Amino acid sequence: MQLSPILTEPLVDEVHALVRSFSPNVESAQTDLLAAGILDSASLVRLLFAVEAHFAVTIPMEEVEIDSFRTVAEIAGLVRARRSAGPARPPKEDTLLGEVHDLFLNSLSVEVPSPHEDLFKAGILDSMTLVQLIMLLESQFGLSLSLEDLDVAAFSTTAGIAQLVRQLRAPAGRCDERP
Repeated sequence: MQLSPILTEPLVDEVHALVRSFSPNVESAQTDLLAAGILDSASLVRLLFAVEAHFAVTIPMEEVEIDSFRTVAEIAGLVRARRSAGPARPPKEDTLLGEVHDLFLNSLSVEVPSPHEDLFKAGILDSMTLVQLIMLLESQFGLSLSLEDLDVAAFSTTAGIAQLVRQLRAPAGRCDERP
């Protein structure tokens, strides 16, 4: 009888090292972290945040199941799945777009899946949250938005909102197409 070698992959090893920083008692990628008492509800939340930060992924709470964090291998599978789902945040080249996404996440507690997601059709924005968003944009970016001059269509995507902020921040006459 031939024994098969234990296969490891860099992602599992990296997750294992991260989990061991929480508890050095994690012997293998298959150790049941819950049954072994290594993870409780509070440490699970801390580990979730550490995984998101370390691997630059966003794991929506609706995707978090207890079994997703049962073993190092399961956590690695979750990270792999989130990485293959594509970037949750806009590309780093557009820092303003990132700031708009952060505003949604941190001030409105909403994660926008894509810069081109229709915020109204997705139910992220309605008339009340639009007013709240306008006030947040004015505060965060030092803008003064006149309701008469607002085009609601510009608020349909975070890319449109970032473009609007860019235009309003531009020096007078540079982006202003009015006569």
